Amino acid sequence: MNRSTPRRRSIQHPLRLALPLGSALAAGALGIAAYTTRLLNGPAKRTFLDAVEPIAPRPVLLIHGAADSMIPVDHGRAIFAAAGEPKELWVVPGAEHCGAYFADRPYYVTRVAQFFDRHLGSLA
Repeated sequence: MNRSTPRRRSIQHPLRLALPLGSALAAGALGIAAYTTRLLNGPAKRTFLDAVEPIAPRPVLLIHGAADSMIPVDHGRAIFAAAGEPKELWVVPGAEHCGAYFADRPYYVTRVAQFFDRHLGSLA
């Protein structure tokens, strides 16, 4: 990077993806995570099934590994069923828990970016 090019600040996502501050991806990821955390840890101590419905009309993308040995894929399907529109469920064949990214990194990035483009506007 030459001196005339400003360095973009970024945040570190829990999945260790550097997200440029101010990007729609960063705003969406952090906003939804914070919102869900407040719902789950609030005074009522809700479950994900309780917490997902009020997120609508904000878009929800659920990504679940079909071979997840920690959380059965049926749990992901139940959360998807409880979510309001717009929503999308992507069950990744052969993927373990949190393994969708590692199953096919380029496709994962493309699919998630397309979801954000559809619902938050272009990231370009």
